[in-house]
Amino acid sequence: MLSEFSVNGDQKLKAVKVISALLLTVQIVSIMAFGLSFHTVTSILMTTLSGDPLQLELNFDHTGRGEMLIELMPLNQGFLDAELILKVGALDQFGDYINQNSSRIHLRAGSNRSVILSLQFSSEDYEKLAQDSSIEVTVDLKTLNNLVGISNSLRMEMQNQ
Repeated sequence: MLSEFSVNGDQKLKAVKVISALLLTVQIVSIMAFGLSFHTVTSILMTTLSGDPLQLELNFDHTGRGEMLIELMPLNQGFLDAELILKVGALDQFGDYINQNSSRIHLRAGSNRSVILSLQFSSEDYEKLAQDSSIEVTVDLKTLNNLVGISNSLRMEMQNQ
């Protein structure tokens, strides 16, 4: 009877070792995937919303009609592909959208892409923009097959002097 117990006990001990090794492997892979995702997300956000890659131009003609162009240059310095949704909107003094536009792009690892979003304004919109309006740029970013994502907004106040 003692020999049966030691054989079953050895098999159970081997099964426990296999399961624990499998769990350890899954944990290590999960930590590595999170690290790669975090690196990808932060690199894209830092290059999109800061410095020279963000250009904003607002022009109105003599009739009061205008156009705003926002140029962004997202750069994916990470190791994973990413889906990026860029939104831009002009808000009036009450926080209501005057106009908005968005674009969806796929950024491969190590690539960059220029994105230009335009907003058209009527002469009535010009009056709203002249009264303490703001411009909002939102970046929705997902990576690792949409398992990891983040959204970040940048609001620039335009005050009438």
